Amino acid sequence: MASRGGHKTTSDGTDYNSREKIATHYAASATGKSRLRILLGVHYLVGSLHLVRLLPSLFYLLDIPANLPLPSTPLAQPQEFIWVLSLPFTLLARTAINRSNSTNLRLFQYILIGTCILPTFLTLYNLLPTTIAFFTDGEAKAQEEMISGLPFAPLWFAFLLFCQLVHLVQLSVIRGCLTAWAPRHGKHQ
Repeated sequence: MASRGGHKTTSDGTDYNSREKIATHYAASATGKSRLRILLGVHYLVGSLHLVRLLPSLFYLLDIPANLPLPSTPLAQPQEFIWVLSLPFTLLARTAINRSNSTNLRLFQYILIGTCILPTFLTLYNLLPTTIAFFTDGEAKAQEEMISGLPFAPLWFAFLLFCQLVHLVQLSVIRGCLTAWAPRHGKHQ
């Protein structure tokens, strides 16, 4: 039954430390899960742009004639196709987040390193001389493809640097989630 005089408290607010609080690993888990969901969304957006870049090369390799309304770009290097393998595995990460499954999230972490970070580093290494030449000389080679007046190599280099940043932040957030989900040993008082 409710009292007529309203809720009366006998505390002056100094007993805050004895009140119940959310455990820090639960708060870290919730924060990590929401951040990883956002990063997986960015991964999908980056993946769609990556697919648009690889589509003309894929048609060329399969010998399919296609007139795509895309700017001409050089053929993709073989390691760039490996990146696409990471897209289906993001579903594994999503289910791992929903179930707090550290085994699947750890597996996604290794897949992220093998299909995204390492191939992107290799592509960045291959594009580095052309990009450095563009920034030091200020001019692109005559045979280089242009997109909106800029050569392809520096644009793709900048895009891949952004991809690397996203993937490294993903790894950091995954490590935070794995730490929060680690079993706690001993009794807490």
